[in-house]
Amino acid sequence: MFGRRMLAAMAVALSSVLISTAAVGVPSEEDIDEVERQAEETRASVSDVEVELARKSIEYDEVVQRAQIAAETYNSAQEDLAEAEEAVEEAQEELTEATKELDEARSFVADIAMSAYRNGGSFSQLSMFLEADGITEVLDAADGYSMLGSRADEAQQVLDAATRGADVAKQRADEALEERQEASEAVEAAYADTTLQVEAAEQSMAEIEAEREELLGQLASLRDTTVEMERERQDHLDEQRRQREEQAAEEEEQRREEQERSQSREESRESSPSPSPSGSSSSSSSPSPSPSRTSSPSPSPTRTSSPSPSPSRTSSPSPSPSRTSSPSPSPSPTSSSKPKPKPSTPPPSSSSAGQKALAWARTQLGKPYVWGAAGPSAYDCSGLTMAAFKQAGVSLPRNSAAQYGVGTKVPVSELKAGDLIFYSNNGAQSGIYHVAFYAGNNMRVHAPSPGKSVEEVPMYRVNLMPYGVRL
Repeated sequence: MFGRRMLAAMAVALSSVLISTAAVGVPSEEDIDEVERQAEETRASVSDVEVELARKSIEYDEVVQRAQIAAETYNSAQEDLAEAEEAVEEAQEELTEATKELDEARSFVADIAMSAYRNGGSFSQLSMFLEADGITEVLDAADGYSMLGSRADEAQQVLDAATRGADVAKQRADEALEERQEASEAVEAAYADTTLQVEAAEQSMAEIEAEREELLGQLASLRDTTVEMERERQDHLDEQRRQREEQAAEEEEQRREEQERSQSREESRESSPSPSPSGSSSSSSSPSPSPSRTSSPSPSPTRTSSPSPSPSRTSSPSPSPSRTSSPSPSPSPTSSSKPKPKPSTPPPSSSSAGQKALAWARTQLGKPYVWGAAGPSAYDCSGLTMAAFKQAGVSLPRNSAAQYGVGTKVPVSELKAGDLIFYSNNGAQSGIYHVAFYAGNNMRVHAPSPGKSVEEVPMYRVNLMPYGVRL
């Protein structure tokens, strides 16, 4: 249709030239060349605009990815802070317990002092315990007294152990507080950075959209169409581009899986024991230490003679086992008994937790994406998956990279509805920036990016991790 419109426009241009020159005669070669030049300029302009539109689409996708990465960086910092808070709580509990044990140890020492005083010790002896700075000073001062005995040794051991325990607990508590402070500062820095990144991304997306509209207007003018028609056509071109990317990603995925299968087969062959001798034809070999059939040393008879002692019909020298037996202690494996590759543990069938989480996530369709949000009115990608699995009774970490580290890994070719799929900018867990539910039939449910809402759309394979997670 657009080609016909272009031809029509060229015809109009040519007609205008013909009309303008009708009064003076037949159009000259220069007139025709001018029409062709204008048509070529129009085609070049259209091509330039289309290239720019394609570039804007790619730029838009890159901006969205930067926003997703920034949001997940903030979520990761939040996760670190939560862990630091737990560590502080545990350290404080340990310090409280250690302090209690230290108080009990000091009380034990005081009890010994009071007992010694009641049994004839002097007030100076009591003062020695009450005024001393530590058990070492007490014991040094008590060298001249025999009243302490074995109970003093026990008190020293208990107090020393309690003191060391309290010191260690205090150090751990102080370190935990420092780590929490660092984590808190990291969260603040991540929040500020993410705010800037997302705001910049949103501004860039708005600018790209405005530039795209302007370019579509130029196309409509050049082709004598409407902006709506050009937008529809450009959306179709973008979809074709994504399909090409999808096809390339899928082919790469298939190539990788085949490479893994080939490597597994090779490792299996290398790990298989060498058959000795071949079990496929027992008559082709004789058990050691028997000589080969082509050379039969005395006293073994040749195949054409059978002197005493009578050999078996197989002509194997005595006391060699018969042809049908394999050398002891390792029997020769037959072709049907070759060790098979150890199968990898198959992933569990799609769990009810995953199905429940997916069903709940679908109830959140249409709610807006907000970075750092985990419901109930808005979500980011990992916030949605975490909240959904919480409804199914499963606890997940707060960020997508950490969520990849739980559950059972499932090849993308074996995904089932309710599994989680992940996207990475470096093909590894460290580069994961987005998570979504696999919804079956090559569909996904996810909280996409700023400016959009929770949606169920076709699965996008570009940057897709080769394994999903089943919970």
